[in-house]
Amino acid sequence: MRPLCPLLLVLTLSACGPLVKADKAEDPPVLTNFAEGQWEITQTIRSPGGRPQTKKDAQVHTKCVKPERAAMEPQQFILSMTGQDRCRDGEARLKVANGSVSGTLTCPGSYDIPDHPERMSGAYTRDSYKVTIELPLYGAKVRVTQAAKRIGDCPDKRRT
Repeated sequence: MRPLCPLLLVLTLSACGPLVKADKAEDPPVLTNFAEGQWEITQTIRSPGGRPQTKKDAQVHTKCVKPERAAMEPQQFILSMTGQDRCRDGEARLKVANGSVSGTLTCPGSYDIPDHPERMSGAYTRDSYKVTIELPLYGAKVRVTQAAKRIGDCPDKRRT
C-alpha cells in the first residue's frame, strides 16, 4: 500500500487543477485620451553656447483643457499643446503610441528661417507629458523641452 500513497496524492491534487496559475503576458493599456482640467506647462530652451538654464529661466503657464481637446488622439493632443500642429507630415512621420513620442516633423519657416525639420521625442501618460523638440537655427541645434501635468480642475471661465 505504501507505493500507492504517493500516486493517490498526485492524482488527488491533479484533479484540483493547477496549483499555480501561469501569468499570461498582457499588452500595455492603450491610452486613447487625456485628462481634462487645468494643466501646468513648463518650457525650457537650450541653445548651444548659451548659459545653462535654471528653473527660474523656465517659462511656466497654465492651460485649461476642455473635454473636446482631452478626447483628441494622443498625437493631435500633444501637437496642439506644444504648438507643433502647424507642422506638416506629422501624421506620417511622428509616432505617438503606448506612452512614447518619437519622430520628425517638417515645420514652416518664418521671417528669414526656411521650412525646417523638427525632431520630437518624449513620453506621456493620461495626465502628463514631457517632450523634447530639437530644431536647427542658423546652423545650431536648439533644444526645447516642454513638460506638462494636470494640476486640478479648470476654473469655469477659462476652458480652452
